[in-house]
Amino acid sequence: MASDNSELAANIQNLFIAFPDLHLTIDQIKASEEMVLIDFNLKGTNTGPYGDLGVTGKKVNINGLSRIDFNDSGKIIHETIFYNELSLLQQLGYELTEPKID
Repeated sequence: MASDNSELAANIQNLFIAFPDLHLTIDQIKASEEMVLIDFNLKGTNTGPYGDLGVTGKKVNINGLSRIDFNDSGKIIHETIFYNELSLLQQLGYELTEPKID
């Protein structure tokens, strides 16, 4: 979730650093006066660092949903992006392991 334009730009830049061949497809858009829902798909190859994670060279294919809310003047006041982060990490080769209980 981005709180301003500079944060949104930084988040997008980080994606393009991690996945320089990033391809975004918009599958569907639903709109009302107060919000827009965007159903999307992202594909790319991890050839750059992704946050604290190293480069894997693996391809990812992630579906997501973006909800953009507007104020009474029609200006964007909030955006929330939903996607399966576990699926993304698994596609990069990371595994979810059961916690050890003593």
